[in-house]
Amino acid sequence: MSQVENDLNPDVTIGLSLPLTHDSSFGFFKTTQTLLEQAKHNIRNLLLTRRGERVGNPNFGSDLHLLLFEQESSDLGDRVEEMVRETINSQLPYVIVNSVESSASETDKNIHLVNLRFSIDTDQTQQEELSIDVQSDGY
Repeated sequence: MSQVENDLNPDVTIGLSLPLTHDSSFGFFKTTQTLLEQAKHNIRNLLLTRRGERVGNPNFGSDLHLLLFEQESSDLGDRVEEMVRETINSQLPYVIVNSVESSASETDKNIHLVNLRFSIDTDQTQQEELSIDVQSDGY
């Protein structure tokens, strides 16, 4: 069965929705129904996991939180975009990043907002948008 057929079949789940939450309709955890939906959860997980945090896989994750809370510079947006694209390209090669925008939160100086639009290589006509709030640990 092809990926497109799996996406169209309501009885097939692709993966787990993150964060893990209880859902009894397809098992114990809430699941995703399409590859695009699963990619969204995988991207969020990848970018919010600190590099070196995953036991047994020290290269998984990003250093996005470190970059965003350095002293602000005029090229911060370009550096965030470059890091997001490099991280996704190396860890999730089936994801095509179409755009990345970042900005400081207007309400909390310890939060930085990263918005991206992406598609997957099996169907580049469908795009998804993802917003991530990256928070400082206060140190």
